[in-house]
Amino acid sequence: SDQASFDMTLIVVIFFVSCVSVVGICFIIIIVMFKLIKLNGKPPLQVPYNPSFNHQISTGSSNDYVSTPKSPGTKKKPKWTLKTTSIVKELGKGFYSKVYLAQDAKNGFVALK
Repeated sequence: SDQASFDMTLIVVIFFVSCVSVVGICFIIIIVMFKLIKLNGKPPLQVPYNPSFNHQISTGSSNDYVSTPKSPGTKKKPKWTLKTTSIVKELGKGFYSKVYLAQDAKNGFVALK
């Protein structure tokens, strides 16, 4: 009877020590991960960004939007051009293309693909 009681107590103690150890290791991993994320965090985007600095110049082709006039005397201005847009940084890339954060002088921040 004493032997069975001792065995059961030992099993319960081992079980609780194991549970506490697993929870402690999980907390240590979580704390280390938060420290690494905080250490390697990206700096915040500096707003406002002046498009006159680091202006990207496209070579070879004009990327202006040109609409076909409906009547001979009406010319529409393009809604946006790369001449007034500066690429700030790359946001992401996929298999076929990349997406960039850009700042347009008239429309503020835009995404370009």
